[in-house]
Amino acid sequence: MPNQFTILLVDDDADWRMVLGEALLTELPDAHIIEAASGREALDLLENVDQTRPELICTDLDMPGMSGMDMLRSINTNRVLRSIPVVVITGKDDVLTRDEAICNGASGFATKTSDPKSLVINVLCPVICSSWQEEL
Repeated sequence: MPNQFTILLVDDDADWRMVLGEALLTELPDAHIIEAASGREALDLLENVDQTRPELICTDLDMPGMSGMDMLRSINTNRVLRSIPVVVITGKDDVLTRDEAICNGASGFATKTSDPKSLVINVLCPVICSSWQEEL
């Protein structure tokens, strides 16, 4: 398992990014968190993938400019980026949205919760561990 890894949090809500980032660092203290406020900003960061290659991307769907779904489609069509697991964390809690996200390349889907620690333990950590096993 790598000692340090990078997680990209993509959400237009700065407070949610802070809360989720703190929950991640509580459970995964060696993580390096980077943030983007939109799908476009995230893709701009990912263009320099040699310097900013996250091991995990967590994204909201409903954001101004480029939505998380559009970002997912862009990542899924990029040969270099599509190997990065993307977990959608959104306020939308319906089967059609989840299915669309999975069809567009999401590795996981979760609803925003008032208990981000549970979200980290039950959704994000399993995705991270799964991606590490694939590297071995």
